[in-house]
Order: sequence, then structure tokens, then C-alpha cells
Amino acid sequence: MAIGDNGVNEPCNIFIVQCQANSTIDKSVLEKIPELHANYINVPPPSYDETILETSSQRASLTEDDIFETTAEVAYGNRSSRPSLIGERPLQIRDYLFISAAYFCSFCNVGFMNAFSILGIELLKTFSNSKAIILIIPAIGIGLSSAAGLLIGLLINKFGCSAVIIGGGVLQSLALLISVFGNHAIFLLFTMGVLLGIGCCCIYVTNAVFVGIYFGNRAPVFLSILATAGPTGAIVFPFLITFCVDLYGWRGTLLIFSGIFFNVIPCGIFLWFCQKKAENMTRKNIVQLPENVNTPKKLFDASVFKNLLFNVFLFAMSTTMGFMNIFITILPSFLFSKGFSLSMSAQAYSIMFITSVPPKLIMGIILKLTGWNFEYIFIVISLGFAIMSYIITLVTGFTPLLACCIMMGLLMGIPIGLYSLVILELIGRQKYSSAMGISETINGIVIICQGLISGVLISTYDSYEFPLYTFASVSIFTNLIMAASLGREHIKKMQFNLKLFSKK
Repeated sequence: MAIGDNGVNEPCNIFIVQCQANSTIDKSVLEKIPELHANYINVPPPSYDETILETSSQRASLTEDDIFETTAEVAYGNRSSRPSLIGERPLQIRDYLFISAAYFCSFCNVGFMNAFSILGIELLKTFSNSKAIILIIPAIGIGLSSAAGLLIGLLINKFGCSAVIIGGGVLQSLALLISVFGNHAIFLLFTMGVLLGIGCCCIYVTNAVFVGIYFGNRAPVFLSILATAGPTGAIVFPFLITFCVDLYGWRGTLLIFSGIFFNVIPCGIFLWFCQKKAENMTRKNIVQLPENVNTPKKLFDASVFKNLLFNVFLFAMSTTMGFMNIFITILPSFLFSKGFSLSMSAQAYSIMFITSVPPKLIMGIILKLTGWNFEYIFIVISLGFAIMSYIITLVTGFTPLLACCIMMGLLMGIPIGLYSLVILELIGRQKYSSAMGISETINGIVIICQGLISGVLISTYDSYEFPLYTFASVSIFTNLIMAASLGREHIKKMQFNLKLFSKK
């Protein structure tokens, strides 16, 4: 980029957004230009010295997909320079408090959503005539936490990250508070399923985006820390819920957790405070895009469906991940139906989540060292989880059931934690964020549908085995189709390579 004494005279790219500056700009004027307002996050880009400036000749191969980036790509992209609020300055105490506040938000909302099915046991006792509806509530909440991702993306574009997090905290706190007065299962389905699920998505999705944009190139470390908040909450909350239920009942427990979720609001305000502090520190060094540049953000790119293997994997992934989440939601009530107490069900539930954390870390290291393709590993582990779901329905006694929960936790952690690697391998980095958004949305819809079906089946046949057998069989079938498709693609590549070799 040629920068003369009087300013910028060439076309330039700022964050892959191409702009044209045809007039000269005096340096003294640059200092008065307000900060760049990034529409998708309501926060400014990095300081002027970190901004990527390239000439049009250097970016002659720039494609439309490079220009139209999505919010998720900002947070997770692997580009050499990511947008950052704090630039490259040394980390301060405020930055560590920022990640602590974000961690607490995810710890509360994701942890409670994962442990909510423990509370469902008490709801089944109160609303024994509405078994199907009560069993659907956790699936609705977990499903909406993924399916509402595109909606939350629009809210982030409109109001910014901190506002969405604060709104999510208000929504979740009010949803639990209103649920205290619920006397009908349908009412709880709306408050604890729909409202709580949307509130969870507000925090779950936005937190990752906010942390990514705040720390920039240093975000992967902090995103990894943030990723442990949900499993940690799923380990802690079952015991806390059991303790509160024994003392105060399920209504008192909801009131207590409503107060806990209310603390997300001051955390969101603190995140906003950190954002404003970072803006003030970098304000004088930031260049603004010309007002006539209007760059849309692609939240949905239908071209990913042209990839046949992606379509097949999306089918296998959604049915498998949906089945795993349904298993999580019905496990406590399944154990309770076998005669185990609430505390024993909570213990097995927490142990399953404890064992799900190490495998994803170990597998991530193995994949980094070996370079193995994760598609086949995903299929094998998914088949193993489905087979274990058959076995757990046949065993009796708490110790064998606990062993099955440990084994299923080990198997569950890898696909849930690393399935995005398959999408990256199949789609590539250019359309990865769009493919992830589509996958999360479809996955959430499938979880909701499977939750509805499982609730009806359990209520109709008064058996937890039937839905487990059904969804396990579907998971096995879709993963076998995925294996056949991968094998077919592998054979095609071998034939193509043989033709090239024979021509030489």
C-alpha cells in the first residue's frame, strides 16, 4: 500500500472489505476520524497499525466469499490478523476479568441447560399426567440453543454483543422466575423450554464471538478456556440442583437459579465496560470506511449444499448429535425409572460429563500430531455410542450402569467436541463459518424433533428403551451411509490418480 505524505491514494482492503479512497487525506484529519463501526459486532476493529492494507493488484484474486465474511468467521477464522479490540498490547487485569465474566456467563447458562433434566425428575412427580410434555422441555431448550443461532446473529448485527448477553441474562432470569408460578406443563414448556432456550443461545453464541473479537490473534487460548465452562457447569449443577430440591423443592430451586442467572446481567455490563475502555484506547488510531461502502454479511450460503459429502455428513451428524443430546436429556429420568434415587441419577450424570472432557483434548492432540482424517473416527465412535445405548438398557445394578455411563461419556465427548473438524475438512476454510451456522441450526431442529418424538414414545409405551433403540438404529444407518459415501469418494480419487500416473 502506498501511503504518501498527504494520505492514501490507492484502492485498499481493510479486513478483506474492499474500499476506494480517491481523495487525499491530511494526517491531522486522520486523527479526527471516528472509529470504525463493525456492523456485525458493534465494536471497532484493531488499531491502525494492525489493520491489513493491501493494494488491489495484490488482491486481484479476491472472491465474493472473501468479501462477505460472517460473524463466526471473525471469531474463529485462521487468518494471520484477526479483528481485535485490544490490539497487541500486553494483557491487563481487566482482560483477565473479561474472560472470567464471559466464563461465568457460559458456566451458568450452558451448565444449567445440560443439567436441567435432573430437575425434570421432580417435574415428572408433580405433572405425572403430562409426561410427554415434561420430557420434551429439555430437548426444546437444548435444541433452541443451537437452532436460534441465525436469529441471534441478526440481533448481534443490530444491537452488539454486550447488549445481547445482557438481554439473554434478563430473559433467562425472568423465564425461571415466572416458571416458579407455573401450574401446567404447557406453561413450563414455554417458559423453561422456549424462553430459556433462546436466552441460552443469546449467551452461548455471543460469548464466543465477543471473546474472539476482543482478544483477536490471542483468542484461541481464551476460546479453549471458555469451551470448558459448559462441561464444568454440567458437572457442578446436578449436585447443586439435587441439594436445592431436597431443601426447597423444585419451585424454590427455580427461584434460586433465577437469582443466579440474574448475575449474568452485571457480567454483561462489565463486558460492555471493557469494550468501551478498549475503544477509548484505540479510538485515535482507527480509520473509518467510506460511508458509501455497504458490505452485507453472509449468514447463509446455500452453495455448501453442492458438496455431496457435506450433505451426507450433515444427515449423519444431525441424527447422531441429536441422539446424543436426547440421551443426555432422558438419562436422569431413565435411571430414576429403574429405581435409583435423584442423588444417584445426578452422580451418574455428572460422571458422564466428567469423562467426556479428556477424550476431546486427547483426540485433538492426536489429530494435530498425526494429521488423520476425522471423518472415519467420527463414524466409528458414533457407531460405538449407538451400540452402548443398546447395552445400557439391558444391564441392572448401579455399578454396571455407572460403567456404561463412563463409557458413553468417553465416546460422546469426541464427536460433540470435534465434529466441526469434519466440516472443515469437507468444506474448507472459505465457507466453513457458513457451513457451521447451517449445521448448528439443522442440528438444533433435529434435537427438537427427536425430543418431541421421544416424549411421545415414552408416554405412549411407558418405556425408555423404545426411543433409545429407535434413534440408535437411525444413527447407525446414517453413519453407515456416510462410511459408504467416503469409501466411494476414496475409490474415485484412487482411480483418478491411477489415470494421471498411467498418462505419465
